[in-house]
Amino acid sequence: MPSLSVNDAELAYTEYGSGPRLVVSAQQEFTPGGYLELLAQPPINCHVFAIRLRRLRKQDEAVGEEQTPRWYPRWADDVYRATQVLGLTHFVYTGVSHGGVIGWHLAVEHPDVLRGLVSIVGVPPPRSRRTGVLSGRASQMAARGDPDTLRANIERLFGPPRDPERLARRDALVEERLERVLHTPPEEAAVNLGIGFPDATTDAELLSLLGQVRLPTLLLGGLHDPWVTPENLLETTRAVQSAKLVIFEDESHLLALESPTKVVEEFRLFLDRLR
Repeated sequence: MPSLSVNDAELAYTEYGSGPRLVVSAQQEFTPGGYLELLAQPPINCHVFAIRLRRLRKQDEAVGEEQTPRWYPRWADDVYRATQVLGLTHFVYTGVSHGGVIGWHLAVEHPDVLRGLVSIVGVPPPRSRRTGVLSGRASQMAARGDPDTLRANIERLFGPPRDPERLARRDALVEERLERVLHTPPEEAAVNLGIGFPDATTDAELLSLLGQVRLPTLLLGGLHDPWVTPENLLETTRAVQSAKLVIFEDESHLLALESPTKVVEEFRLFLDRLR
């Protein structure tokens, strides 16, 4: 897997496809066979760059970041600089959860390089609802010593199963995520990601920032998502001109992992409108 140096980090990346329409995504982990690979296949034929974010390390937090971690601004700057090194411009950015929040940073801070934004269960949380609420990742890491609680937290990230095939797939994905969480190194598990746009301290300030986005924007979410709620998605959609919101009744936070074909169907419609 090739990599490139930006800021003080080595970022690995993978290319899928070679079509004329550029798509860039960034995540901590990418699942083989996911929606990005489907986007690169016929009939959509995108040229996809999947950039793996710098690893979480407690020692990478700057002095004074204990209360206001700045991982999202750091990640977003890494991704922007990576696209410049790769010579990418006029691309559609897409990301899931934390990867989606990075997209909002790019849309606000570097709109000139983007053609559009597809954010999947990923919007900055309202400031008024942050008190005492753990993120999905934080709740999983905090429950690593309690198997029953950890399993319950992970199961909430999936939609309600309604057929045997989907139930079997969900069970396999739950076990896979359990193993991943339990094997996360302690120094990585202790990292607090913070929030997107940490300098925005009120809901009004946050929505004003998001309202600066003038790009074609698609938001995808699940009705049962306990972390990025439909209300949160709707509030963000209201702030962004010409944004489109799609909420799936039978999905939760791991929409893209559980049902990649649903994501690709909406993504294709979005790309066709951009033409």
